[in-house]
Amino acid sequence: RAVPSQLRGRRLGGRPRHAWRLARMGSLSSQLANQCCCEKSAVYNVKKGTWTSPFEGASEYDSVSNVFTKSSNAPPKGDAPAVVVLVGGTGVGKSNLGNYLLGRSVFESRNSQESVTAVTTWIDGTWFGGRHPVRVVDCTGIGDTKGAYADQKQWDTTIEVLKNVGKVSALVMVMRAGRFTKFDKEVISILRESFGPPFWKNMCVFCTGASAKPQQLRLEDEGPKIRRKLHQIEKEQGGDEAALQAIQKMHVYAADLDPVLASPESRSLEFKFKPALGGLSLEELLALDLKIPSNVMDMSDDEFRQFASSDTGIERWIEGNYFQLGLARLAMFKNDVLSMDPFSPGRLARLADAPEAEKPPPESANDEMHEDIASEFQGASLGDSADGIPPEEHLRYFTDLDSLELALVGEDVVMIRGTYLERVAAENGVLPRRQDLPDDAIFDPTTLINGLQGHENVPTPFMVSLSYTWLTKEHPDPEGFHLQNLAPLLKAFASWNRISTDNIAVFIDWCSLPQAPRSQQEGVAFQRAMQHIHLWYAHAFTAVWLLTRVPEGVPPYQGRGWPQFEKSVSTMINPAESILDMGLLRHSWTSWGQVLQDCRVKALPPAAPETFVTELLRKAFADENDRELLARR
Repeated sequence: RAVPSQLRGRRLGGRPRHAWRLARMGSLSSQLANQCCCEKSAVYNVKKGTWTSPFEGASEYDSVSNVFTKSSNAPPKGDAPAVVVLVGGTGVGKSNLGNYLLGRSVFESRNSQESVTAVTTWIDGTWFGGRHPVRVVDCTGIGDTKGAYADQKQWDTTIEVLKNVGKVSALVMVMRAGRFTKFDKEVISILRESFGPPFWKNMCVFCTGASAKPQQLRLEDEGPKIRRKLHQIEKEQGGDEAALQAIQKMHVYAADLDPVLASPESRSLEFKFKPALGGLSLEELLALDLKIPSNVMDMSDDEFRQFASSDTGIERWIEGNYFQLGLARLAMFKNDVLSMDPFSPGRLARLADAPEAEKPPPESANDEMHEDIASEFQGASLGDSADGIPPEEHLRYFTDLDSLELALVGEDVVMIRGTYLERVAAENGVLPRRQDLPDDAIFDPTTLINGLQGHENVPTPFMVSLSYTWLTKEHPDPEGFHLQNLAPLLKAFASWNRISTDNIAVFIDWCSLPQAPRSQQEGVAFQRAMQHIHLWYAHAFTAVWLLTRVPEGVPPYQGRGWPQFEKSVSTMINPAESILDMGLLRHSWTSWGQVLQDCRVKALPPAAPETFVTELLRKAFADENDRELLARR
């Protein structure tokens, strides 16, 4: 969220005309589904019909600006805290949401597919660090253990905790924005089985990773979709009429909860050069966020000066693009939770049909998993179970670290350091083939895996796979066209995630796989790597960047076979924010926020195998043998 250098340290009145627009990511659409500006004494009156608020755009949302301010200043009612129980799968952001609700970092949270919450725990505090008491219960990931027996034991432990937390105000199903996976369905089915039909009255859904930017997740559209799926779950469990009615009234929320704003310590660093924001509590920041109209981008210079003059914090908040996170939706969440009638979870049921005789996973489970996936490496494919491997094993192949580790430790495939790519680009050079790479270009596989596993003292790396068109048969990028487009993207991505480009591991086939001419040993390694080439585009730990721009006179990306395959498999598991079409990026971009806004790829249902093969017949291949290879994949 860096402000352009020409704007740093300068007051609004001293900026060149329209410079303040650049500080807010340029030409964003006026239809930002963000916060409402309903203060009676608002400095700027929003023109009718020019913006949409999630609190007024649908019947379930009301104006909350005044309500939130008044409720925040009101004294607490009694000593009993509102109890909020957070449930969901691994890696959806339960702990981070809990930190936001408490206004401080008390639950361990990190950007990982591995479960961080090992034991269900609760923390007492106040809403957003303010005055009103709240108890937040962070449950372990349900339905993502190694078997039904482990699920049963984990849920039994959670039940014992819930029986002692007091009356529950809200059960919050936390899920990734725009995704309703089979794991989400399993979690909700477990809750329905254990709590019974009445629990729906206290159930709500919070989608994480959803900003208030235009064309992002719209609650008016997403809410009904989620309710339809919950309606089906209830139908499968008996179809209680009161429960079905409660589902229709269920609240759905969404926000992009940047962990840096959750605690006073991290906010202090973030706002080091924004003193107008540095002293504000999270509750005060939410109140500030509610004051900003969604069509703020359309204000004239004079209108914006008048609007921002009421509070210097507004200008800083907008410059940092924080207003696009949708944090004010947390205000509505608090008001709704406090209006719910708490229920007692004292009569919770255990999971039905739990396999009591099943033995728990052995301590050597990791070793067994390595053996399982090593066997899978001898014949796994993206197809059905014709290779003899159950479908659930295929899913594990694309979500567990073991498959990546086994692919990397043998060095059939190597990952390239982002710093090396930057250096070659800065020298206006071209990338050498895999066999000619210097040692410092390659990411050490052990360090990479340890970092992904969250080992102490090892920074968490980011893995990026590139999909692009080979510009010639002899060299995919002989004049550095792709490389010059890639280098600034790596730099912006690193800045956004507060890491060095040295901590970005890139899969780029020319550098990652042995290239012709190959020795006999290199040829064997290449063939092994090609059997699992889809792993680098479909695995849950990899982001995929589609470099769809090509020089004039080169066949387009969309007409080539390999890029078509890479794009197709990348959308099968990865969330939308992990797949970016860089060809959609505006030429005047300055920040990674603009990349996310412009380039996200809309996920499409996977094509039937026969349809995919038909499409391949229409694509161009430099090597016709590749057509058959991809058809089998």
